[in-house]
Amino acid sequence: MLAKSPLFEGATCHVVIVGAETAENRSQLTWALETLREAGHTAEGAIRAGEVEETLRSYKQEHNIDMLVMGAYSHSRIRHLLIGSTTTTMLRKAQLPVLILFCADCGTFMAQP
Repeated sequence: MLAKSPLFEGATCHVVIVGAETAENRSQLTWALETLREAGHTAEGAIRAGEVEETLRSYKQEHNIDMLVMGAYSHSRIRHLLIGSTTTTMLRKAQLPVLILFCADCGTFMAQP
């Protein structure tokens, strides 16, 4: 979706997974970077441990990021009411534009490899 969009032509894309350095996360990151690069984008990636909002804020400052593009998973309304969502938190706290991707075919906000 993002890789084929002319909106990001010429932009350097940073793919950041906030979580543990696992084989699954490494595989996801590799897939995302390869997809972006095959579409002609310059792409950098990282896996960072920590709390999502704080970790992404730090990464944004280190790399002078000026837009956040994120996918999100849809959860039940009860789960959302009890513990909230990462997407909602990011939208409230981000001090830069945020673009949320939705994948209508897969029922989530972001397609998986």
